[in-house]
Amino acid sequence: MLPATPPAYTVPRKHPRLSTHAPARIHPIGLDAEVLNVSRGGVFVRLTPPPPRGDRVDLEAWSPVGDTLRVAAQVMHSRSGEGAGLRFLELDAVNEEVLERWLAAADGMDLVVAGTGPTAEDPVPGALAFLRGVAEGRPYDVLGVSPLSEVREIVVALERLQARWAEPVHGEGQRTLDQAREVAHDLRAELSDRRRRLRADFRRGIVLAEERLRQAHYSPSLVELRLAWLEVFPDRFDQATRAAEEAATAAAASQFDRAVTRGESAIADDPFNVPLRRLVSGWRARQRN
Repeated sequence: MLPATPPAYTVPRKHPRLSTHAPARIHPIGLDAEVLNVSRGGVFVRLTPPPPRGDRVDLEAWSPVGDTLRVAAQVMHSRSGEGAGLRFLELDAVNEEVLERWLAAADGMDLVVAGTGPTAEDPVPGALAFLRGVAEGRPYDVLGVSPLSEVREIVVALERLQARWAEPVHGEGQRTLDQAREVAHDLRAELSDRRRRLRADFRRGIVLAEERLRQAHYSPSLVELRLAWLEVFPDRFDQATRAAEEAATAAAASQFDRAVTRGESAIADDPFNVPLRRLVSGWRARQRN
């Protein structure tokens, strides 16, 4: 069985690593992985089999705040049945910003969940951070999980938080803990229901169309994705239909520049329309020719 946490190495690290949970993919070998900790210098990923030490790979990871990190990395440690430690080789400005947001989220969860710092003695600041994050539409951020996490991982994160709020405190702090427990209860119900969760994610702006489409062959289905999108954004769905019709008309007239432009506009408003994505891909090929 794979370990729940990465192994501790004795080699000193320049950058402190923070616990996290995020889906990832390692290229060019095409293996799915899970990021278990992250720092400014690299990540530890759980995957089987891990790439050999010294290999150069391309990491694609989806952070708990909904960003995608894409960076070249070198395998520094590789342990069969456990995973690999990766050191970042190149970070452009866009991915540096993605990494900083990820680290900020992971650092906050180390305080709230792991019980380090001031929250080890007083649960109220962590409860306030949780309430603020949920109110701001960042539930996955405050839970320290990916928006694509399985329900069981979300439940575990919520239970860890609720365990910290179980002990009574005095005065206003108790009302804060009571409120946090109530919000956590409601959040668990929302995120445990696949349809409700999709609709809520879309309203929060957590779309992740490409990533969700990669998962759609097992959960949730493409039909569920499109239905949830239609329920939340009926006006955008109508706009997409009109743009797709214009794209098809342009393609029939061999006007592939316009077909691609209108097709991409339709996809922006109907991101889970797989047949349309395939059509636009074909039009792009004709456009280049």
